[in-house]
Amino acid sequence: MVVDGKLHGGEITPYPSAGLMTNSDPAVLAQMGRSWDLGQSWFLRTPQSGWRAAYQAMLRRHVEALGTDPIPVLA
Repeated sequence: MVVDGKLHGGEITPYPSAGLMTNSDPAVLAQMGRSWDLGQSWFLRTPQSGWRAAYQAMLRRHVEALGTDPIPVLA
């Protein structure tokens, strides 16, 4: 939600509107992506065991490989 030019997150999911959003401002979506740091998620900050530990390690490597700003700046 954008109020007075500021982005406020409510329920943010990987696939809002089932991935079928067609009316959102690309700049707003890019800013949402930049604000969502998976490295700070509970899953990556909390020790996991079993298959979750393996998935956590793969996900952490992927997130780290993306770098600090994997979202291209839109002109």
